[in-house]
Amino acid sequence: MLLVKKIAGELLSPLSLILVLLAVALVLLWFTRRQRLGKLVATAGFVLFVVLAYGWLGGPALRALERAYVPMVAPPPSIHWIVILGGSAWSDPDLPPLWRATEPTLARAVEGVRLYRRLPGAKLVVTGGTAFEAETMAALAAELGVPREAIVTDAASPDTESQARMVRDLLKGEPCILVTSAVHMRRSLAFFRKAGVLALPAPADYLSHSHRTLSPSDFFPSPGRIRGADAAVHEYLGLAWGWLTGRI
Repeated sequence: MLLVKKIAGELLSPLSLILVLLAVALVLLWFTRRQRLGKLVATAGFVLFVVLAYGWLGGPALRALERAYVPMVAPPPSIHWIVILGGSAWSDPDLPPLWRATEPTLARAVEGVRLYRRLPGAKLVVTGGTAFEAETMAALAAELGVPREAIVTDAASPDTESQARMVRDLLKGEPCILVTSAVHMRRSLAFFRKAGVLALPAPADYLSHSHRTLSPSDFFPSPGRIRGADAAVHEYLGLAWGWLTGRI
């Protein structure tokens, strides 16, 4: 089921939809007489690319997710657990664990360690769907100064829902600070609260940014805006699936 969800999510991503539209258009234009339909499909793919690359649709949708919770400046002193949800990590065996981290993983780890330093005696829980993800998170935390004995590593939980249950069993009713990407926070909190975990949000890794003045980059398509749109679509699909199946 997990593999099916991941494949479906990739197929429904904005870039995949654009590629499908352009592929269909090429087939219609080159191999059929339905030239008008082919032109319409190609136009739809181009328009979708422009809308996403300039952030006209993905930008507001992304900001609605990321700005739902404010960053945690100072953690409550009564908290003894900080949970960092694992992002992705490269599985390249030629790289040491520290250098396998992707940008979301690095941003989450830095925020988790920052909060840890303000809570002497706290425990840091790092999660990851595979061994190399969990290993990467633990290596990052240790390199940033967290003692190994203060790090709890979970490499067995494949997704956010199972990670929430793992944290519930580990904390046994104690509250925690939840660190994940800002775009992922809403869905993550829904899973944690469904599992009965009192989690305080500490969002990190923001993809949407506001500019007070125009810059030359505003007039050109941006891969960053496409990445943000892709992340927003992924989260909204996840929220919809969780709501329809009663998981959140």
